[in-house]
Amino acid sequence: MAEFASFENVYCKLSGMVTEADWKNWKTYNFKSYLDQVIKTFVIYRLIYGSDWPVCLVASSYKQQLSNVEDFISNL
Repeated sequence: MAEFASFENVYCKLSGMVTEADWKNWKTYNFKSYLDQVIKTFVIYRLIYGSDWPVCLVASSYKQQLSNVEDFISNL
């Protein structure tokens, strides 16, 4: 990721996290280390959000997976 981030025209999309976790047992804190890393690598203004809807519905509601990211960035 750091190599990609070295190009100023490359952005990172935050999506699909809940479908990459244990669908039935994930917790919001499971994603913190990943979100920390992409923010450290790309900085906040080079991140975009994507819901991965409707695929995310196998592991959460749309609102629930959006809250994961909103809760995390609310502290920035």
